[in-house]
Amino acid sequence: MRALVILLLVAGCAGRPLGTDDGGTADLALVDLAKPMSKWPVGVSCGNSLCDTTGGKVCCEGRDICTSDPCPNPGTQRTGCDGPEDCSGTNVCCLYVDPFFGSACAQSCDSDSQRGVICHTADDCKPGQMCVQLEISGGLKGCYPQTP
Repeated sequence: MRALVILLLVAGCAGRPLGTDDGGTADLALVDLAKPMSKWPVGVSCGNSLCDTTGGKVCCEGRDICTSDPCPNPGTQRTGCDGPEDCSGTNVCCLYVDPFFGSACAQSCDSDSQRGVICHTADDCKPGQMCVQLEISGGLKGCYPQTP
């Protein structure tokens, strides 16, 4: 039975390389080759669903609604990114504390209103940093210096 399933899968490819649909050429027009591929989906967890943040939407925490920025209730945590895959170009995902609490993409996370880079794993951080769970921000993790 297993051999039959494998045979059907191979036959279904019709001799084309994986990821192609026109007999052999892959379309990479939508792939940003400057950024490594991420295993994390673009968007943020918002309640029981994924909020697609590519069009400027954010998750308004507490109400768990995915909407255009800003959130309808002042003071609501606004999550616009949860890692580097959500930011375009060389931007990074930053934790903000002012003028709102939450996360958003920016060129750097060095201003007084920001508290560092948001990460999924240590690979998202600079050398010598680790990715740790942030106590005050739901499921977000941040890059912090490794302690000896």
